[in-house]
Amino acid sequence: MITIEYCTKEDTEELFILFGEWDNTYVFDRGVFVDSMNRILDERSNILLLAKEDGKIVGYVQMYPCNELGFEPFFEVAEFLVAGEKRNRGIGKLLMKEAEGIALSEKIRIIKLSSQAHRTKAHVFYENMGYEYYKISKFYEKKLMKETE
Repeated sequence: MITIEYCTKEDTEELFILFGEWDNTYVFDRGVFVDSMNRILDERSNILLLAKEDGKIVGYVQMYPCNELGFEPFFEVAEFLVAGEKRNRGIGKLLMKEAEGIALSEKIRIIKLSSQAHRTKAHVFYENMGYEYYKISKFYEKKLMKETE
């Protein structure tokens, strides 16, 4: 049986193992993961839901509210992952439906997310859930270095 529940700090170790599935060629830093999870759990507006099967984490979704000048408020899905061997069993749909219900309870009518171009199976999933592909973007980042004194 699959249950959807809010993440707690007690879920850290097990969630870190699942998180490693983002990219099997990359070694994620456990300390960075723990720090980020603590920040997310401490921010009341950030939502981190877990899908559990028989008490074991098999998926998660993280989202947060966004207010942008000139636009209706929305939730942004920051991360969404279902364990590889658990996909195509309705777990992702349960997670996203719960996320959508939370958004509606907060009177937010829009959820946005991005998906890397090569994740074609994910695109089919999102479109089957009613999400509409509406633009192409490039994402940029800049690592800021503290100025030396």
